[in-house]
Amino acid sequence: MTLSSLLRPLGSILGCGLLFSLSGCNPNDSITEVSRSLAETVLVPAYQQWADTNQVLVRTTQAYCQGQLSLTETRQSFLNTQMAWASLQPMLLGPNHQPNHTWQVQFWPDPQNLVAAQVQALLQAIPLPTKEDIKQESIITRTLTAYEYLVFDPNLNLEQAQQRPGYCALAIAISEYQQQQANQLLNEWQEGSHSMAAQLIDFPNQRYTNAQQALLELQYVQLSTLDNLKKKLSVPLGLYSNHIVQPHLAEAWRSGASLSLISTELSSLEQLWYGSQEMGLRYIVATHQEHLATRLDQAYAEVDKQLQRLEGQSFESLLSHPEGQAELHGLYEKLNTLYQLHQNELAQVWNSPLTP
Repeated sequence: MTLSSLLRPLGSILGCGLLFSLSGCNPNDSITEVSRSLAETVLVPAYQQWADTNQVLVRTTQAYCQGQLSLTETRQSFLNTQMAWASLQPMLLGPNHQPNHTWQVQFWPDPQNLVAAQVQALLQAIPLPTKEDIKQESIITRTLTAYEYLVFDPNLNLEQAQQRPGYCALAIAISEYQQQQANQLLNEWQEGSHSMAAQLIDFPNQRYTNAQQALLELQYVQLSTLDNLKKKLSVPLGLYSNHIVQPHLAEAWRSGASLSLISTELSSLEQLWYGSQEMGLRYIVATHQEHLATRLDQAYAEVDKQLQRLEGQSFESLLSHPEGQAELHGLYEKLNTLYQLHQNELAQVWNSPLTP
């Protein structure tokens, strides 16, 4: 059974949504329709984008190492891939989305600069590593964080003849490994009647007894994402380490993409909240607690507004002066407000029987 055969047309999704308040459409059907809509219009496209950007990264890296592309173009391809991974954070559902898997994509925080140490140790041991080689080495050397080190670290020079072969070999190996992992995830999501997408569409199934249980798990992933977003601010700001600012503990300090990644994750959270054609998680919450839905709208808007205030400024430059640190503190507080609403109130909605 293919995914397309499991997905209903969007018109039927909207039909139940419009009828819900007018003709007593079964609330369980409504929850199922939201789950279906999110699977089709938000979740699967995010996994497809993750696979696509990894595929492009392989081609870009190979072309750069063959002298056909500039380092600037290679860096942009990496940033596109990193952004696609950030978009996926609130959507990491499924049995294989465990910390061990996420560490194979991104290693953060790195207070001891293990990325640099282990990449250099690998290249000393294996001057021209392949994808198969890095599968046997430290997990850190397979990550996008290691790739970022290769193409952005100010102490490296990929243009130098003596360094280029080893660094290029490793960059190609990492991109190929990441592409393999991304393709595997995409297959888990869309191939066959037991795929993750299928289990968000037809209930009951081997993973969920009903759609509410599926959306409850999605709520847990969102809560974890918000907690991690707070960490991405609190760690470099030193909020829990005597307020000692540590710029090198920002998520993407080498590429200067830290704020962009935070903004991308937040946008992904909002995609799930609002959904396509208003068939997101908000639709269910507003049906049962309109006031809470409005407060969550306001909380998302406040975070968006604070991010807009910081637009055009790098995370590292903001950390370098008190005014910038205060702005980042403000962003942390607004994220914390959103987190508290998810943890204390929204979770209660999903954990309670959703009846009219």
